[in-house]
Amino acid sequence: GMRRAARAEEVRLGGLARAERAADVAYEQVVGSENNVAGLEAQLSVAEALDAAGLLHAVEAGVSSKPLPGEDLKQSAHACGVDVVACGGGAWLEVKWAETAHDAARLAAQVKGYKACAAARRNWDASWRSPAVIVVLAGAPLDERGVAALREAGADAIVQPGGDVTAALPPPPPPPRRAVLCLTTLCALVSSISHGAAERDGRTGAEHEKLRTLRARRPEWYECSVEAERREPILPILLAALDGKELWTTRHIIGEFERVVERSASVAERKRWEELRARLRVSDAESAVAVAVAEERLASGNKGNARNARSVFACADALHAMAVTANAKAYRSLESTGFALPALLHRPVWLSGI
Repeated sequence: GMRRAARAEEVRLGGLARAERAADVAYEQVVGSENNVAGLEAQLSVAEALDAAGLLHAVEAGVSSKPLPGEDLKQSAHACGVDVVACGGGAWLEVKWAETAHDAARLAAQVKGYKACAAARRNWDASWRSPAVIVVLAGAPLDERGVAALREAGADAIVQPGGDVTAALPPPPPPPRRAVLCLTTLCALVSSISHGAAERDGRTGAEHEKLRTLRARRPEWYECSVEAERREPILPILLAALDGKELWTTRHIIGEFERVVERSASVAERKRWEELRARLRVSDAESAVAVAVAEERLASGNKGNARNARSVFACADALHAMAVTANAKAYRSLESTGFALPALLHRPVWLSGI
């Protein structure tokens, strides 16, 4: 009887211990959930403040340090999730909430992962800058030793609880001072179609005959050049985008376009080309990354178009310039790899011989 009573008491105590452990686990889960909610609220508060200021770019963005073709990062691969992205991609914000104390060592490790990803070309902003890594703290402040650890890990700014997040952001990327023009852009700037011939169709016999022949032989050219020009003239778009910029192109594009001029241009178009050519600066500079990406992505397409696209994008990347082209397909193919640069994509306009 005593053994049975002892066994019963043992079972009862074991049950109480299990209940206590279950209660502890439940409490930890509740506390963990409360911390998660507090962290999400802090992240949302930062995102809303940036959105109100017109600076929010993305929330919960996945980034990696995977190199592009031709890029030598000399570091191990990293991938991480950025809480808030601001300034057009130029700032990555890690938002951390803690009730009593932040784990500075863990935060420093996260900052190092962010910096490794920020160094990759695929993550640069529109001014060829690596994103700034900013730690935004909520709840408990971080002591001087913790701040020093984050600085040593590479954090560009640390915002203590209640601090001004917008004041810690980098300045917005300035627009490129240069523009590199593609062969398709030279056509648009020189063509009589963009200089009034599309509107004059039918008013003079010679012009009408040439446009009628173009429509019969190349209806797709007629649609994208003449009909589209009537709907939305292209020169105001191009001139507004190029205003105040240095105009550049490549030696390869010059040679290709002069062959087009020799074959297809009218006297008026040749005169416009002479005037434009006098304003153009020529560069043979090429970005090794842009060349490698173009060779990988454009190898299966039209070789002439691919060579022109490579020339323009590689030069624009090397000069930190805006690329101007009607070859949207090539641009988006390169962009899909993670390679991007400022660009103006416009519709094609062909030389008309008018």
